[in-house]
Amino acid sequence: MANMRKSKDGLAEYVRREGNVSFSRRSLNAVDAAIFTQLAYLDYALVPLDVEPTLATLAQTDLLPLMTRGIWMSDLFDELLAELVKSVRFKDVRWQNAVNTADPDAELQFAALTFELTPDEYFVAYRGTQATLLDWKEDFNMTYMHTVPSQKLAVRYLQHRITSFPGKYFVGGHSKGGNLAVYALMRSGMGTQRQVQLAFNFDGPGFKEPVPINVRQKVRKFVPESTIIGLLLEPEQDYRVVQSNAGGINQHNLLTWRVQRRHFAAAEKLRWTARYTQRAIDAWLAELTPTQRKEVLDSFYAVLASSDIDDLNAIGDAFPETAKTVLSQVRATDPAVRKQWESAFGDLLNAMRVAAVRADGPQKVLTGLRNRRAEVIKRLGITPKADAPAKKAAQPALPAPEDEDKA
Repeated sequence: MANMRKSKDGLAEYVRREGNVSFSRRSLNAVDAAIFTQLAYLDYALVPLDVEPTLATLAQTDLLPLMTRGIWMSDLFDELLAELVKSVRFKDVRWQNAVNTADPDAELQFAALTFELTPDEYFVAYRGTQATLLDWKEDFNMTYMHTVPSQKLAVRYLQHRITSFPGKYFVGGHSKGGNLAVYALMRSGMGTQRQVQLAFNFDGPGFKEPVPINVRQKVRKFVPESTIIGLLLEPEQDYRVVQSNAGGINQHNLLTWRVQRRHFAAAEKLRWTARYTQRAIDAWLAELTPTQRKEVLDSFYAVLASSDIDDLNAIGDAFPETAKTVLSQVRATDPAVRKQWESAFGDLLNAMRVAAVRADGPQKVLTGLRNRRAEVIKRLGITPKADAPAKKAAQPALPAPEDEDKA
């Protein structure tokens, strides 16, 4: 785990320090919400029906190691679980209505469950993106589809849950799960919306259209300093920036986020790399019509699928062999499709160059981009478009982080 700070100030330390107070005595905060969204990644299908659905009970079985198999940064996850199963605050919280649905033909991957905090207070947690090709394909589908299948199921799950068990609800999720939580609130009826107190989006994508004001007032979105996923399709800049003990893409994992007392440690602003990535991707997507986005993504997905790649972790674990397999499938792709990829990739390279200038990044990075651009273009046989003029863009002001420590 590269670039990790040694200070112990993450989710596990929060539970160790604050976990002696039940939810009946102190209401849910953003750090609690993040923990429940992490628990959504466990494989609850492995739990027999005759096992009491609490963490304390699971700790007495051999199931937890199986339920966490394949989870990102499993060592930190295991550390968190070790604290949760003995804490007054979390150990006896019951889960209910765990569902997990996958349909490759419909490009659907959906999982959710509900935690009972008190007899009339609940948290609905939507699972985020995992390392499967199907999961990531559905994420990318959000760039051109008005609604993806998991969003529809998220609405249906929340409405059915609240209709069957009225009460005080919180909803939330990490990554794609954060998008699902906000979407479910946004598309539910007024009766359902009134029972939802807050919706938590932890570094999840936004939406192509603005969120209505009555819903936005209930949304609490958090992103790390070097976020990438959390700025996708996010036009509103309405989020709080959090410090992380990691660097790069590892900041996407909530287990690396820093906690101060009972709230996340606020960062002053996004790092320039996050702003650069957002501008580059936004500019690239603006160059492509929804139909072009679909065609490019569908054809690339088909190449990976025909290469027998399902778990994206396998790409990194055996990169040389995987790269050879993918390249052989690329060469066998229809020339018209390859031409489309070349055009789209050329747009992306140009957007990256322009965004780097506007982000005021280190000069050595800009120089590196210029030097590598010609090399990549030559290797892939791409004909670049003429460079767009780069003008200095004003930086939008970020909202000051609000104090989450209400209790």
